[in-house]
Amino acid sequence: MHSEDVRLIGLKTADVPGLPIDGVAYISIEELAGVTVTLDEKHLTLDLLAGAARLDLTRIVKNYSPSPDAYTPSKGASAFFNYRADYGNGITIHSPSWNATGQAGLRRGNFLLLGDGMYQHVQDTQQAVRLMTSLSWDRPESSSRWVAGDINATGGDPSGAILLGGLSYASEYSMSPGLVTYPLGEFSGIAVLPSEAEIYVNGVLVRREHLTPGDYRFRNLPVANGANNVEIVLRDAFGNENRNNTRFYLSDRLLKAGLHDYSYSAGFMRHDFGTASNRYDQPLLIAHHTFGISDVLTAGTGVETGNGLVNLIPRIILGISNNGVVSLLGGGSHDRDRGWGTTLAAGYQLQTHHVNYQLSLTHNSQQYRTLANQQDTDTVQLDCGTGISIGTPSFGTVSVNGFFSETYAGQLKRSVGVSYSRSLAKTVQFMASLSSSWGSSSTIGFFTGLTFFPANDVTTSAMLQTGPGSDKESLTLQKNLPIGEGIGYRATLEREQNRNQTVVRTNPQLQVNGPYGSYTAELQGQRDDTGGHTAGSYNLSASGALVYAGGHLGLSRPVSGSFAVVKVEGLSDIGVLLDNQVVARTNANGMAYIPALRSYQENKITFDDRSITADYLIKRYKAVVTPGLYGGECVYFPTTRVQAYVGRLLGQYGVPLEFVRVTLHGMKREFSFTTLSGGEFYFENLADTAPEAGRKPEACGDPSPYRLDVVPGTYAATVMVDGAERHFNLLIADSDAVVVPLGEVRIPDPIQ
Repeated sequence: MHSEDVRLIGLKTADVPGLPIDGVAYISIEELAGVTVTLDEKHLTLDLLAGAARLDLTRIVKNYSPSPDAYTPSKGASAFFNYRADYGNGITIHSPSWNATGQAGLRRGNFLLLGDGMYQHVQDTQQAVRLMTSLSWDRPESSSRWVAGDINATGGDPSGAILLGGLSYASEYSMSPGLVTYPLGEFSGIAVLPSEAEIYVNGVLVRREHLTPGDYRFRNLPVANGANNVEIVLRDAFGNENRNNTRFYLSDRLLKAGLHDYSYSAGFMRHDFGTASNRYDQPLLIAHHTFGISDVLTAGTGVETGNGLVNLIPRIILGISNNGVVSLLGGGSHDRDRGWGTTLAAGYQLQTHHVNYQLSLTHNSQQYRTLANQQDTDTVQLDCGTGISIGTPSFGTVSVNGFFSETYAGQLKRSVGVSYSRSLAKTVQFMASLSSSWGSSSTIGFFTGLTFFPANDVTTSAMLQTGPGSDKESLTLQKNLPIGEGIGYRATLEREQNRNQTVVRTNPQLQVNGPYGSYTAELQGQRDDTGGHTAGSYNLSASGALVYAGGHLGLSRPVSGSFAVVKVEGLSDIGVLLDNQVVARTNANGMAYIPALRSYQENKITFDDRSITADYLIKRYKAVVTPGLYGGECVYFPTTRVQAYVGRLLGQYGVPLEFVRVTLHGMKREFSFTTLSGGEFYFENLADTAPEAGRKPEACGDPSPYRLDVVPGTYAATVMVDGAERHFNLLIADSDAVVVPLGEVRIPDPIQ
């Protein structure tokens, strides 16, 4: 058969060599594996029965993850200055202290200059300290970032974080929030006929799709961390049903195939952070690089070098089908004082719907060192930890864990614990635990607690704890602080009894989020039964921010992440919403400030229009912004109040002037209107300067899209009557009415 005819039929032929006849390629049907040929010589028909694997039909790929497009930075400049002041003092003993902390940031495009510091005054001691200072350059096209200045660098486990002053280059996938960095799996099959597909994840229907005949692939389904079961149910046009079950294990510790996670840092080690501003000495190089070799294998290495130490740590993470994840690590170090050392570590983690198990083992040689523990005189020889949790919604969760650690100096730490938690009702949760540890000393502890949620954001809890030589009971009432304006509080009453005395402690705290800052008042007091001794202290704090974006400067609560300056033109006391939650209200100038946006992610900003009267013209109700880290966005909602003016224009002898054009001049404005039947007229106070089609959202600082044509005052008016130009004055009174009646306006009779 002609090869093109075979292709048009929809059969795969790549594995069958063509047979050239007179320069034309033909395919031998008998060589197509999976195809049954029946020739009906009487009716001259050829019937082909092909298996689904031989079909070469349309491929359908459904990708359910968000778009991984990198964010686009705002071109304008933005800045902020966070500040906080704390004052504390004793109640019975005068010991005043106060602290001041500041953080400043300036962002323009992909560049961020960030710095912070603090000042402390405790009795007669004063100290000012610079904390972190850095200049960052975001590279959204490669999801990476350059940083110059103070850097927290790490080579990965088992290395600790080291503070450097220098330069770093690292991957930063938060700039691509739609990009999933771990493998989510692909689920494929073939639909022979037009079919309806139902996709179930762990028994829950998550998608319905209409499929045409051909291959299908479903990617990035909403599977949970741990073991999952994905079932795809196909129902074809004739009602036939086919079920395809696939077990899949998701671990966010694995990297998606082909993806890199890395950090390279070089600089000078910083010492005495928090007490000294500029103590740098030894040059260091710290890096780690991890690569997703496949969806089940991730490999990488970390390195630290400097201060006479070299530490190299290769590692792999392996997904073992649907049975969890194994991690292996083996590295070595060379210290100029201690020589060579080695470390070996292994870990295993399994998570299912009802069971969560983990195991970790680490062995270090006596000479093994990292930059973080280089000065330690003792080394952990063996470290082992394991734990298992088993739970169901009806039974609750039982957890058992154990830990063992031994150093070369003979220090032993061993502990075993068991805990149980269960929801007794929708608003009541119970928890209890028993733990025992022994080594240089032995202890046994018991804890039980009951938590009640009487209302949204309100929690009450009771706790009983016993330990070596003491018993403790406490009651706590807490209301969470809202993300917008409002109050939060926490009050704790605690009683502790030991062999010598009984102590009662109180700790009330009040927090207030205002439009321009956050404020906290806290009291700590205690009284014991030994002579009725009373002691305590209090602390007061105030914090806020000065923010700038889009040409607007204002005060807000402290900036965390990113921020927005919002302008709802001409409207005060209007609620501004972030993701449908009120987070701020406009001031007398129509300005509001949102201090907590999600960096590099979409933030939907709207405003509550329910309190806005119908005479306001609003053309934009929603804005979606994607700010960079510590970046500010300015959001402009142009609004204006519409006023209408009505009346009746009369000529000589009170005759209505119908369908005439009236032009008015005055108050530095010019406008016109046309009378209607009976001389009635109607005009409004404004005009839209831009057509609706093709309109772009106005940016902060742009002129209003509305032009105010009419303001109260006296206007010189001109109208043509019987071919003659007539003049008169029109008084527009100042009024708050939506429709302002101007009454009957009579043109003076012509002078004879």
